[in-house]
Amino acid sequence: MLARRGEAALERNAWGEATRAYAEALALRPGDDGVRLAWATAAALEGEDAGEVALADLARVPSLAGTAWYDLGTVRLLRGDPDGAVQPLRRAVQA
Repeated sequence: MLARRGEAALERNAWGEATRAYAEALALRPGDDGVRLAWATAAALEGEDAGEVALADLARVPSLAGTAWYDLGTVRLLRGDPDGAVQPLRRAVQA
């Protein structure tokens, strides 16, 4: 339920609301890498450095690498940092 609330918030570009919903879901399911990935993406979109750090950490998980790198690159593009987006997006393609 909380993860779905986070998804709905992301669709509305309500990054803070999504971050909070995913944080609540993560408190209930701390080992869920999918929820952690969603939280990290929402937090990074909200401007939290911890979100970008978590995305880079999750990129070390082989099954999440492509998505984590893609999300990190996309976040940087959306924040107006195309130079910072290049490396993560290249890694996403290679993953």
